[in-house]
Amino acid sequence: MGHLQSLHEKYSDSGLLVYTIAMHPDPETAKMVTKELGITYPVFLGNGSELGEQYAYG
Repeated sequence: MGHLQSLHEKYSDSGLLVYTIAMHPDPETAKMVTKELGITYPVFLGNGSELGEQYAYG
């Protein structure tokens, strides 16, 4: 996620869209980790959702 944050910071003004799908089973933990890491790009909660099943890889 840190590498993606660097890409987001460097290229978002040029139009690069960075986002991730958090698949942690506890949404609050996923939010906490995202905040602790200083992630500023969109992070979608995907565990147990159609979004996660269709698009999350890992």
